[in-house]
Amino acid sequence: MNPLLSQIKVDGDPNAVDSFAACITAVAKTTNGHADYWHVEALTGTSFSPCLNNGEDCIGWMVDGGNSARYDFIGRSLGIDIARVEMATGAPKGWIEEYKKSGAPPEQARDYFESMKEAVEGDGFVIVKTWPAWSVLSGWDADLTKLPFSTTPGFQGAVESIWPPINSTTFFALRGSAKPGEIKETAIETIRFGYEIASGQISNPDKELSGDVQFGGHLYGKVVEIAAGKYLCPGCQEHGCFGRMVKRIHNGHQATVQFLRYAAEMIANSKNALAFESTIATYSALEAASQKYPNWGGFSSRYDDADFRDEIVGNFSRMNALHEEATGRLRSLCDTI
Repeated sequence: MNPLLSQIKVDGDPNAVDSFAACITAVAKTTNGHADYWHVEALTGTSFSPCLNNGEDCIGWMVDGGNSARYDFIGRSLGIDIARVEMATGAPKGWIEEYKKSGAPPEQARDYFESMKEAVEGDGFVIVKTWPAWSVLSGWDADLTKLPFSTTPGFQGAVESIWPPINSTTFFALRGSAKPGEIKETAIETIRFGYEIASGQISNPDKELSGDVQFGGHLYGKVVEIAAGKYLCPGCQEHGCFGRMVKRIHNGHQATVQFLRYAAEMIANSKNALAFESTIATYSALEAASQKYPNWGGFSSRYDDADFRDEIVGNFSRMNALHEEATGRLRSLCDTI
């Protein structure tokens, strides 16, 4: 058993961070001794544009999707070998309830969890697609209903009750493999993929980037649309979910600004210095616009205020325009790096 599993700690505000990036960061810190969350989130590409996941009814969860699509590149950048494992199709419906009675999983589940166990016992790490946040296994248990895990702070109980590891059908096996990728090359590739995310032109989509998942700033328009209605979360018919959505947006803006500043230190020159400066300035303007909302509790008395709704419409319309500007800036930057 990997002795480092018990040291795994996933950090960050669960309503702000990308939980997949937070789990990768936790593993990278344990294996390599250092990793910055904002760097990992930028490597996913999804910080460059908020996600609009049309497969979710709740506005608070529409902002999550597609974050694991570039796992191979993330691993190469950090010096971690990452393999994706999925449960074979055909497992009977309700197998978990039957397993709780008999202790015998169907073949598809047995093979899947055997692979998970091998990764853990082979001194590796396992990131599991649980919900409402991704998790990292912190050990093993012969009883699959009791698999120990670490997830973002405050979400442990929610994951245990809603979608714990036994419910998963996808996991990633990780192992420290080599030196991290060449800094300049990975920075350039991150920016180029960031442009594709920002513009909505996604290359090499995998199952995480389904037809329900849209980038390219579509979420800003969605918020403008719902702000004119009765609820800021029409799916849940309430307002509070809006708070999680704006925290996630702001977190992405912050990560992008930090990464672009870091990349500029690595690869800026006389040909692209202005392109870096203008791109950073535009994402900084987005960060400033979204910074108005993370302390959502302070707006609780204004949920139904028409003037406040008008402010939301105006601010998100501005973010939409700024995102289009940022996409153009990224395109110009890609031409110079």
